[in-house]
Amino acid sequence: MSFQSELRAWACATLMLIAVAVSSPSALAQTPFESDFDHFTTGWPLEGAHRNVDCSSCHVGGVFEGTSRLCTDCHSQAGLVQATPLPPGHIASTGECQDCHQENSWAPVWRVDHFQVLGSCSSCHNGSQASGKPSDHPVTNEDCENCHTSFAWLPAGFDHANVMPGTCNTCHLQDKPAQHLVTQEQCDVCHLTTAWLPAFFDHTNVMPGTCNTCHLDDKPAQHLITQEQCDVCHLTTAWLPAFFDHATVMPGTCSTCHAGDKSAQHIITQAECDACHLTTAWLPATFDHANVMPGTCSTCHAGDKSAQHIITQAECDACHLTTAWLPATFDHANVMPGSCSTCHAGDKSAQHLVTQEECDLCHLTTAWLPANFDHLGVQPGTCNMCHVDDKPAQHIVTQAQCDACHLTNAWLPAFFDHQNITSTCTSCHAGDEDPGHFMTSQDCGTCHNTNNWLPVNFSHMSAAYPGDHRRNLDCTDCHGGNSEIVTWPSPAFQPDCAGCHQNDFRSGPHKKHENPGVNYTVSELRDCSGACHVYTNSSLTVIKESRPGPEHRVNQSGFD
Repeated sequence: MSFQSELRAWACATLMLIAVAVSSPSALAQTPFESDFDHFTTGWPLEGAHRNVDCSSCHVGGVFEGTSRLCTDCHSQAGLVQATPLPPGHIASTGECQDCHQENSWAPVWRVDHFQVLGSCSSCHNGSQASGKPSDHPVTNEDCENCHTSFAWLPAGFDHANVMPGTCNTCHLQDKPAQHLVTQEQCDVCHLTTAWLPAFFDHTNVMPGTCNTCHLDDKPAQHLITQEQCDVCHLTTAWLPAFFDHATVMPGTCSTCHAGDKSAQHIITQAECDACHLTTAWLPATFDHANVMPGTCSTCHAGDKSAQHIITQAECDACHLTTAWLPATFDHANVMPGSCSTCHAGDKSAQHLVTQEECDLCHLTTAWLPANFDHLGVQPGTCNMCHVDDKPAQHIVTQAQCDACHLTNAWLPAFFDHQNITSTCTSCHAGDEDPGHFMTSQDCGTCHNTNNWLPVNFSHMSAAYPGDHRRNLDCTDCHGGNSEIVTWPSPAFQPDCAGCHQNDFRSGPHKKHENPGVNYTVSELRDCSGACHVYTNSSLTVIKESRPGPEHRVNQSGFD
């Protein structure tokens, strides 16, 4: 965060703190520093000179809400608050005080933000208000910005044509790259003014103790880890023999040689070995949390979270102090995404969409609303929670949820499945019959299936249906009017066989009794498949012959 942003945040915090601090009349006579109220909780901690200012000095008339946070609203000649105004000779600027000044005092100015300055460079850099050209500056009447930028004096646009040989460091003193040989010689001893390379080199110009400028990568793999220059131990005439003494080792540089001596279980720390260990032995060692690397608490405390702890990958010190677990500071930013239900499992309203998703799929941690909605988070089969009234009047009658046929990104195209229909076929297919279709009140599904109209699957379920005739009858053989009404040739005998077969009955083979001989009538044997008896006489008391039936079967080719 930039200093300007921090200062604005402090300003906001101060206003909020004072708003609370002066909730009682006695608070108006206090400074924030004297008050028990922690101004930091408002989001604007008071720093520097602001800490000793009476609350009422900024909050004139006891007004807190809406108090301006701009410096110039107080620090001006016409300001409502009595505060130090800009002096008459102040640099012409945009008026953003905090970009140059600190809260402790107006002067000295800790820095100047050139973006806020109005006017030319020389209006400030004249040797009075701000530093002017140094004594060794090239002589010129041009304004600063013709060569320099407001970000830095260097690099600068310059013409070498009139530069005196041997004066390169007048401008190029800091222009050597990090890997350049350490030398006090002027640039033009080795370089040309037209280009840095090629360059002419002589070791006699190299400064002692700068060996690694060229020999940084010349150490063998097994060399001691050290930041020392080669010539501390080695001679310039040969690498060996070399001279080494631990007495010259600087405290806090143990890792130069012992970087790999920590065990796998060692606490993660950037502190040097001698922060805890002695040079004579590793143990005993003194321990201090201050030496532990922030964010490595789990090295020791991996199993210390309680079962009810918020699910997080953040380290302990993101919320807890090293002195005690509680109190702890909480920040949703440290909570594992997708674990909201750990705390908010019961926070959904009764009208909330049915979903197994976590809160942060749609909601922010700062507020429930506004929420970002995505159908992907909605539980399938719960569309009617929102869309119960969205079906048009002509929609197919169904109890199925919208997503049984529709997509979440558009109603159409839709995928149709007869399995989801709860209404009759005629609600959609009322006009789909062929002109010669059998006239019936039955629904389409009685004969047809949802895969194909043909073949037709129909079975008489009535007990009066005469069964499976041997001859494959057409529907119109019985339903002469091509409708559900049966047209019986002999309606007096319906629903028995004689209703259709009265004229097929022959009395000769159907003897009723002898002495005298009499035959059955069609009315008496109207059910051809029934039983019959032949009696000895007209008293019909003694059976001569019995035919238990069924005598005639509808699936036979002829009568027995």
